Amino acid sequence: MSKSCVTAFILGIVDIALVLVALALDRYLTRGTYNPLDVLVFLAQEVAFVVCLPFSLATVIVAVAALVQIRHPDPMTGLKPRGKSLALVGLVLGALPLIAEAVLLVLP
Repeated sequence: MSKSCVTAFILGIVDIALVLVALALDRYLTRGTYNPLDVLVFLAQEVAFVVCLPFSLATVIVAVAALVQIRHPDPMTGLKPRGKSLALVGLVLGALPLIAEAVLLVLP
């Protein structure tokens, strides 16, 4: 299994987890009643949103690098690395938040 494929997959999972945390915190903040400590929840939500996009970009870059790496055999053994499906899943998971952000920017 290629290390870059596993890295792309793990980054994709972390990215989706950040999106889900940000959405859960947003859902919590729209409940209608507010406490003074909700400022901390709001800050955590904003941090999750801000960190999500660089994670998405990193996931896409690592996944593409992993897919390129898979195409070339190892010079020592002559075997091609495995993990194409992990890299593809990482690419999709990393691209989803980027696509969602682009759609939200285009829509009024």
